[in-house]
Amino acid sequence: MNVTCLNQTVEAMTIPFTVSVAVQGEASPDLTQAFTDACRKIYTELKRIEADFSAFLPDSLVSRFAEGDESILLANAEFQEVYAAALLAKEETAGAFDPYFAGKFDPTGPAKGWAVKKIFASCLMPLAAFPEVTGLCINGGGDLQAWTRGDFRWKTGIENPAQPRLLLAIYDLASHALASSGYTYRGQHVTLTGPADLSQVTVLAPDLIFADIWATAGLAMGETAFKEQIAQRRLSGLYAGKDGQLALFTEGDLQYVQKA
Repeated sequence: MNVTCLNQTVEAMTIPFTVSVAVQGEASPDLTQAFTDACRKIYTELKRIEADFSAFLPDSLVSRFAEGDESILLANAEFQEVYAAALLAKEETAGAFDPYFAGKFDPTGPAKGWAVKKIFASCLMPLAAFPEVTGLCINGGGDLQAWTRGDFRWKTGIENPAQPRLLLAIYDLASHALASSGYTYRGQHVTLTGPADLSQVTVLAPDLIFADIWATAGLAMGETAFKEQIAQRRLSGLYAGKDGQLALFTEGDLQYVQKA
């Protein structure tokens, strides 16, 4: 199958978001225009969401809430949605996923995954109406939401945290989500609840918010506790230990493969 790809990268939330559409054959002028329009809408939505959910903007909803303006919980449905999802994630991970930083609500991580999921559905999925489209994908700083039709798969590489130019694994991704959490680019951004023995965690799931939560929680809780959650919740993905050990897990089954 001859597949071409339309790609565009937009910058928001201090990270690049890459929008991709896989096409069987050549993209028609109508599809090319629809893709351009979708990317414009995606950029506009990302900037709007950034204005509301950035912890670094003094007038954002997050900053106002952190300063005590609790009326936002009643006035803004999107804030309610992100806030509720973040608190539920904290409860389900026994605090390993914590949306609070220095005592203030900071949903930077879950808001990014939520934004990708929301924008994928509202701005990019309509392009699936074009019969020549075989795949859609948004990748925002390692949070990836994908859709495919037929036999097409997105080849998705997972970087080696010790040598970022090398790959730990390559997934053939269908209609799925993938999220990674590690220290390579953002340093020590996760509050640890267990030993600091993992350097990177990747989780695959149908839902991006779920994948993002468990990638972050796995990094925070450490290997022993995370292995229990992998089995209990039948998680899929991989993790790299700081000792160089690589572990793959598929629906709860864990396999140690090699030194990362």
